Amino acid sequence: MPQSTDLTLCDAQGLHFSLYYNVGTCATPVWVFHKGVTGDLNINETEDEQERSTRDPAQIVKQFVGSKIDVEIAGEQVVDQLYEGCAFLNSMRSNGQPGDILALTHRISTVGAMGWRGKFRNFDRSLSGPEEGAASQVFRLKPAACQDDDCKVRPVIVEVASAIEDYDPQTFVATSS
Repeated sequence: MPQSTDLTLCDAQGLHFSLYYNVGTCATPVWVFHKGVTGDLNINETEDEQERSTRDPAQIVKQFVGSKIDVEIAGEQVVDQLYEGCAFLNSMRSNGQPGDILALTHRISTVGAMGWRGKFRNFDRSLSGPEEGAASQVFRLKPAACQDDDCKVRPVIVEVASAIEDYDPQTFVATSS
């Protein structure tokens, strides 16, 4: 994707983070925006740190190499099992089927939006029924163990509005000024 030295999405608010679920196939996805997400949507990406040990007595600073990436998508949704999005996330539990999920930093129509896509399982479905206000349900999505090639969890970016492409975030090419 071509890059620029100018900021284009710098004032986008957190509310632009979006979660989609796939009602098509992995090879031919049909993305549906999850309207029931409330509050914060968190796309957590942390990499394991592995210290590289050395016998060099002159080496006084620890050195690290990268390892596997831990990806988690977490948030809250409206409690409404009659709504397709709520039912989709709740069905992704153990003994259910993992679901193809797309989480982005903006809407799928925004060029430059980035995030994660692939088969996830839902490991938390805790409910909260406050004394006042609407009930809510937590969700915590993590990559499923068994995935086909089309649905492997991977970073993605919107290169053309409403179309995601696999993304290689570890490659940086500086733009010329």
